[in-house]
Amino acid sequence: MVKGKVGRVYGALMQILTINKGIPLGYNCDLQEDKPMLWDAINTVKSSVSISHRQMMTSIYQSERATELCWRNFSTVTELANLLVTNKNIPFRETHKISSMLVRQLTEIQSDLRNFDYIQKYLAEHTITLNIAEISECVSPDKVVQKVED
Repeated sequence: MVKGKVGRVYGALMQILTINKGIPLGYNCDLQEDKPMLWDAINTVKSSVSISHRQMMTSIYQSERATELCWRNFSTVTELANLLVTNKNIPFRETHKISSMLVRQLTEIQSDLRNFDYIQKYLAEHTITLNIAEISECVSPDKVVQKVED
């Protein structure tokens, strides 16, 4: 619901900007036309924040399940690509290709990003040297979240 309300607030903004665009310097009676849109936008934002707050306070999060899904859906493999760009000076286009092929191969052997030995061997085939601790630190969902929080 809240995402849908964004369009309403953007619409009010565009209306207000359009009204103000045509106003010469000084007071103009056209300014009275912006008040209904302004108040509607304010009320929409207030109700959206209230709804979001109630949702956050009553939501139940299953952290263990979320972590497991992150491992299985390869959502942190982009961190590996970023690591190769920043630490190994490999162009992102190439690291993207390497990462996507890694995901394909892990999927074929029905494995996930916890298979650090396989990842290390795969990178070595591409003349990239990373130890298992670096790989683990890079693709671990918990570590990725900690980086974002820092």
